[in-house]
Amino acid sequence: MTTFANGTPTGFDATSNGAVAHFAGTADEIPYISGEEYTASFDMVLNSGGAPAVNLTSGKTGGAISAGGWQAASAGSNVLTFTASSTTTGVLNFRANAFVTDFEITNLIVYKT
Repeated sequence: MTTFANGTPTGFDATSNGAVAHFAGTADEIPYISGEEYTASFDMVLNSGGAPAVNLTSGKTGGAISAGGWQAASAGSNVLTFTASSTTTGVLNFRANAFVTDFEITNLIVYKT
């Protein structure tokens, strides 16, 4: 992201100027197991621009590691389910794919379903 602030284990604030694809997310510490299902629950305030897409990835700029691909987040409460396609330690990643955005994530939790 162009700016990333207020990072805590349960949320952050991020903006993208839209110049290129930008990423933000959790710390690189979530153990994913191939074939297992994971749920991400969070609240999002979309201050302006487009809503980011969300996925399990091997790092902030790493490849996707979920069978279902990127899912759209929306303003308000979000509950998204993913199936890991790789066994690795990774992140829950938020992507603004070359568009302007300003959003806040709170109450973030990722758990094995």
